[in-house]
Amino acid sequence: MEKPRRKICIFDLDGVVFDVSQRLAIAESEAKDDKELFWNIFLREDLMDLDKPRKAGIEAIQRCIDKGYYVLFLTGRPDRLIDKTKEQLGRIGITLGENIYLIMRPSSGSKNMFKPPFIYIPRVPERMDSKTFKLKILNEISKVYEIVEIHEDDVEILKEIWKRYHHVKLYLHIGEECRVYEGKRLF
Repeated sequence: MEKPRRKICIFDLDGVVFDVSQRLAIAESEAKDDKELFWNIFLREDLMDLDKPRKAGIEAIQRCIDKGYYVLFLTGRPDRLIDKTKEQLGRIGITLGENIYLIMRPSSGSKNMFKPPFIYIPRVPERMDSKTFKLKILNEISKVYEIVEIHEDDVEILKEIWKRYHHVKLYLHIGEECRVYEGKRLF
């Protein structure tokens, strides 16, 4: 008899757990149409202090924890921002470790030290787009864990996830709202 797999809920950080609208506005204003400059500004560590917790995301995390599920933060942030990210999570009462994990986009020579047990993190270019990065990681996660929920603020990422993982409950976070996402329909 096969041992049941542990259940895991996956959360994006920017736009789901944290309101990044101030950081986004600064990056858009200063970068104009320069995409590389936009990302360099948006991912500045000092600007991350402008982020505010999102109630809907935090409530969803707590609900998953209360059900005994593992929680994984899967973010496109480069892992050179790991200390700042741990600090942000700590401010909202979340400590990485026992059943709470974090996977960030790898920077050169770095390691994802807060990844869930038995998960292989494939080598990816630091500049790989978030959708491709997250789908690669979800593929690895699904080999070991039963993915129960995925929380995202990017509808394009959810569309791709929906094509591959019909059994997973998907949530689209827009502002302070969190809606169940099912294909092209929102409920």
